[in-house]
Amino acid sequence: MNGETIEWLRYAGIKEDVCQGCGTEAWCLFTEIVIEDCKKNPFEPGKVAISVKRLMEWYGLREKEVLKALKYLKDHGYIGVFVPDNEYEDCIFRVVTPLDTPVPLEDIRADNGITGPCRYADRPAAKEKKEGREGTLEWLVGKWLGANAGAISPILVDKLRWIADNYDQAEIQKAWEAVEQWKRGMRIGFLMEELIRERRAREKCEVGTRKSERGSRKGAMR
Repeated sequence: MNGETIEWLRYAGIKEDVCQGCGTEAWCLFTEIVIEDCKKNPFEPGKVAISVKRLMEWYGLREKEVLKALKYLKDHGYIGVFVPDNEYEDCIFRVVTPLDTPVPLEDIRADNGITGPCRYADRPAAKEKKEGREGTLEWLVGKWLGANAGAISPILVDKLRWIADNYDQAEIQKAWEAVEQWKRGMRIGFLMEELIRERRAREKCEVGTRKSERGSRKGAMR
């Protein structure tokens, strides 16, 4: 499980909260979702598919008891869930990450000797990176639509996605402004050329700076 522990959830106050607020069935379902998530998504938290019918059979619950427990877990910020309109199709679950628990993680670590990374306590770095890229893409698509009277194609979206995956917003904004200043109209080819040109120029400058610093150090050693 990528070195992460779920032991801290025992002491997080979730069991006490959901059992008091909804019943033991809510805690059973929460632990089942966690177990399935760890099996299906060993490297980082992800989505889990389980039908209401299976949950009913596993725990001897009625449909309304399962749905009530899932609603409680969702409303109190423990899980995200999509429930279809019948008991046979799979629900889609995810454990909320980072998980806001009744007992703070710092207290759990101090009182129970838990060290190392705790699953669901921290937002996965890969997810943050992905959402950061998606945010850059959304921003870039908005800029493009604003500059080109709402015209965009699937091929163009792919090119904008490549830009968002490889450059941050500050780099893109700088290149965008350069294209607007020196070119007639915003073209995707112009923007990509300017981004590549600026990055190469910056890398060349950084190489020159490192060489200068090495030369200075050698001179100081003589």
